[in-house]
Amino acid sequence: MIHVLRRLGLATALAVALATASSPAAAQSPAADELKARGNQAMMELNYAEALVSYQAALAANPRDIVLHYNIGRAHQARGDYPAALDALLEFEKTAPPETKAKVPSLEQLIADVKSRVGELSVRCNVEVAAGAILVGPARVEGCTVAPKRVRVSLASKSASVEVRLESRAFQAPSVTVNVEGGGPPVDVALVASATSTTGILRVTATPAAALVSVDGAPKGNSPVELSLPAGSHVVDVHADAYESVRVPFVLEAGGKKELSLTLEKTPPITKRWWFWVGSGVVAAGLVTAAAILIVQPERESSRGSIEPGVIRAPLTTF
Repeated sequence: MIHVLRRLGLATALAVALATASSPAAAQSPAADELKARGNQAMMELNYAEALVSYQAALAANPRDIVLHYNIGRAHQARGDYPAALDALLEFEKTAPPETKAKVPSLEQLIADVKSRVGELSVRCNVEVAAGAILVGPARVEGCTVAPKRVRVSLASKSASVEVRLESRAFQAPSVTVNVEGGGPPVDVALVASATSTTGILRVTATPAAALVSVDGAPKGNSPVELSLPAGSHVVDVHADAYESVRVPFVLEAGGKKELSLTLEKTPPITKRWWFWVGSGVVAAGLVTAAAILIVQPERESSRGSIEPGVIRAPLTTF
């Protein structure tokens, strides 16, 4: 409830002080005035996001209306974005004429309060990380370089612990937590980044030791074998003479190590294979059948020929 009343107080103060005010040098712009009025109404309704959009649109339509910087600063402050609020209020303080600033007698105190909620860090990496970002709470700064980068954040209190992280696919770094004083000097933060591993280690030992190890169809040598592979799915094949081959699919994690210990079984002799005995049985059964066929076949009657016995039609020759 107190939080809501505080925000309502901010909106009311804004509405009373500057709801209708404009900079003396500001040119008349009906569209900008309408947008400003819409923003003031949104502030009264505690709709700070909509108010901010309206104020920024009004400033784009009429850049000479300095009062809009104040309004934008108060909208950012109500939303908890203190660095953006501080920038807008400082711009108002720098550019507004005295008679306009006089409408906000507590301007200096307001700026001091907002500044006390702004933490500043100076963040660098030990290597250049172009494709990445520095994350400090909700704040995000693209890239991390050897040269320090300034990062400003909103603080929940005038002194707070802040976590600094590196976001990158190519690099990784341990996060760093530091204590930051609102309005104080920048806190130096060094992130120690290293290349993110995209490979893993595979070690294969096999029995017998002379077994040949292949990975993804490519021979890698006799057991034991240790090599680096890209992260992902792979297949290991192990072969040895007089032994049954073994195939093992596996998944290798980036930066991980996979160990496979495989024992091959000896190839059984041909007389021990089931298909040998099935084949032998078939052969034996065939022989028995053939014998049975020979036995049961009836003897065929001898041919009598075409000449009747005792009849000789050719002349008899004597030697």
